[in-house]
Amino acid sequence: MTTDRIPIWFYDKKLWINDADRRTTCADVATTLTGRGSDYAVAVDGAHTATMVADPGVRVLKIWQSLRPDQKLCLRKVSGNGYYQHHHHQRDGGNNVDSGGGYDDDDAASEMSGYRGAHRKRRREVVVKYASRTVHPKRLSNTQAAEELLKLILEQSDTIRAQLKKLQDRDKKIEKIETETHRTRADALGSNYLLDAYLGGGGGGCGDDKEEKDSGITEGASVENDDHDDDHDDDNEDDRGCSVGGIGVVGEIADSGTPPTSSTQEAIAYLERIVKINKKLYEFEERLIRLYVNVERCRDQEQLLDELKRAETEMADTERMYRENTLLIRDTDTELRARLGYIEQLQYEAAIVDSENEYLMGSIEHLQSRPHNPQNQVENYQPHHHAAACRVLDTLV
Repeated sequence: MTTDRIPIWFYDKKLWINDADRRTTCADVATTLTGRGSDYAVAVDGAHTATMVADPGVRVLKIWQSLRPDQKLCLRKVSGNGYYQHHHHQRDGGNNVDSGGGYDDDDAASEMSGYRGAHRKRRREVVVKYASRTVHPKRLSNTQAAEELLKLILEQSDTIRAQLKKLQDRDKKIEKIETETHRTRADALGSNYLLDAYLGGGGGGCGDDKEEKDSGITEGASVENDDHDDDHDDDNEDDRGCSVGGIGVVGEIADSGTPPTSSTQEAIAYLERIVKINKKLYEFEERLIRLYVNVERCRDQEQLLDELKRAETEMADTERMYRENTLLIRDTDTELRARLGYIEQLQYEAAIVDSENEYLMGSIEHLQSRPHNPQNQVENYQPHHHAAACRVLDTLV
């Protein structure tokens, strides 16, 4: 698990620790930032407290989580003999006073020059109040809790699978014991010993009692006792009902016509408990599988975003095609209406031409029938013309 960037001060220079996890130590940080891990150490500097130098084997995240708002991490130079010491630098008339000792004049001069350069830089810059204070990341605890929960779920899933496998092995052992017991009784009493016992045959009664005492079920029950003593308190409510798992054993004892012993009853009770626990484990496993699938879906957010974008793109294309089809249908309807109007106009003109043809044909026939009276023809022509015009108007109306 990694955390956010952690600030650390090297003299007056602010550095950052990236990708620090639970295994990152102070020595690793000092070696990475300075290149000389044996000469520097990680320390905690506070405004109202003394500087505390951390051991090189301490985890950085542990120190970072325990910091107060007025404290910060810094790198301090240590002496050459391997002991981590804290150096207080004071400006008394230009002299550098070292309270810890342990390093030469060149190191002191270089460190002093660094302090002077930092002081000059601070004079030129505008520093906001409380800007150097470190803020504890609140998201770290939430990330740790989520990862621990996921790890716990995975561990529980593995435990449940192991328990299911163990229960399946026990079921196989119980089935094997029952089969061997049945074969032993069949060899000793015959294949129809259950029918004989049910009909009241007295010859096999003693043999049945003897076989029940040493049927092998008690051995299986004794094996199960050691494994289920811890689950006795959780299964008190399961003892009230009767499960399907003990039907075979109960039917066999009832058919034998002999009263069940205490060991047999105990074996039946344990078999019922095993079946009920098996059902509960199957239910819990299904819940864990659903939870795991949901977690995997939440992890794959990029795929969900891609699918959402693709769906939005398809919807936009569909909407664009719908608009284009709507415009095309509207233009087609306009053209059809224009053509219908043109057809109606042609029909109107054709009706006029037909009426005129009829009038002309009637006039020609009238003229051919009365060729000797031109004056009467003219006089009769005008009423006929008027009547033809009336017929044309009636037709148009």
